[in-house]
Amino acid sequence: MWEIMSEEEFAAVEKDSGNTILRRGGVWWRKVRPLFFRPLLPFQSYRSDALKDAFGPLTGYQHLVDPDQPFNSHFNLLIWDRLQEYSLASVSQHTRSKIRKALENRVELNRIEDPESFIDGAYPVYRSFFSRTRYGFKSERQDRAGFEKWARKLLSHPKLMVLGATHEKKLVSVYISCRVGDSVVLKAAINSEEALGLHAPDLAIHNYREQASRIPEIRFLYDSFFQEHDGVNTFKIRRGARVSAFPARLRIPAAFELVLRTARRGDYRQLLGFGPEALQSVLDRGGTKSHD
Repeated sequence: MWEIMSEEEFAAVEKDSGNTILRRGGVWWRKVRPLFFRPLLPFQSYRSDALKDAFGPLTGYQHLVDPDQPFNSHFNLLIWDRLQEYSLASVSQHTRSKIRKALENRVELNRIEDPESFIDGAYPVYRSFFSRTRYGFKSERQDRAGFEKWARKLLSHPKLMVLGATHEKKLVSVYISCRVGDSVVLKAAINSEEALGLHAPDLAIHNYREQASRIPEIRFLYDSFFQEHDGVNTFKIRRGARVSAFPARLRIPAAFELVLRTARRGDYRQLLGFGPEALQSVLDRGGTKSHD
């Protein structure tokens, strides 16, 4: 299903998606806030001393650390692992019923490679997605010309997997992923309002896990950073995603850290992440449990 991308190829994909990507200290970085960076592949760990000179004194950054390294924060990442154990029979009745409903609704998943058909079908899906979520990144894509420009760049990368979910030959969802080394990055899920009622997202997650289960070299599917109070996270965890606390090293200018500690406590809490016990407490408090 996936051709293997190099990190450099993935960096090019992310640049074409509108992200600021830099290479420093032998590592590709993504700007996530002004003057603040994280690795392009946040699940990869590094030695802190190897990256101490990656940025200047006015720039902050954060990365996972190797097991023997000191840490002062955590990355809480949503992943699907134990992929070789996956099958439709292995999931809960709740999860299985959602997948079967999608199949009963005759939702189909197919790869999209033609830019023209993608633009014509996906633009209404994106507009519906925006109306439902108010997704703010690169808002110029709400305009058809801006969407078309992004779509053509997207489909210029032949190793990028772009799947469309259709119902009665109408596109209702778009799912974008790629394989980088031994991991699959679930880059985007663009679901229209209609797709939710058809249970297309459940079928897409099943498809990803089933396809990955056939490739022993794939260690996990990486989705995103966990965000407290995010209903999308709850949806994914209840369908088998696991959120873990990975030790990380946070370096930010002292003056900036003081401002965060005193005036932007919520932002600072988010930067620090949750350790294992605190994370479990958050999950328990939210009633978030896997239905697998």
